[in-house]
Amino acid sequence: MFRKRLEQLFALLLEHTGEEWHVIEGYRSAERQLWLYEQGRTRQGRIVTWMKEPKYHGKGLAADIAPSRHGYNAPEEWWSMKQHLASGLGLTDPAFEKGDKGHVQMDGMQTEAASWVSRGFKDG
Repeated sequence: MFRKRLEQLFALLLEHTGEEWHVIEGYRSAERQLWLYEQGRTRQGRIVTWMKEPKYHGKGLAADIAPSRHGYNAPEEWWSMKQHLASGLGLTDPAFEKGDKGHVQMDGMQTEAASWVSRGFKDG
């Protein structure tokens, strides 16, 4: 379901920006997440994550995205548009205000999945 919504977001972003968007990074192992967390703390570079463990990335429910040609240097209005369009698809970026503009995640999936399991894998 996350992938489908991400593909819908990419289609909307292409329509609104005229540029294709792509995934920079999706699934993350615990080792990769810790390596990223150390950046700007115990290793040189700017801080790029606030999470020591890959909560959503580790479950395949998050991705970091960017426009193909502009990357993270895309116009600010594109990032605001990403936020708006993503929220209409049930995707969020809780760290957007901290500067993590390319992140999208699917909140509520754990609850939805647990409910599905408790129903014996039957719909609604």
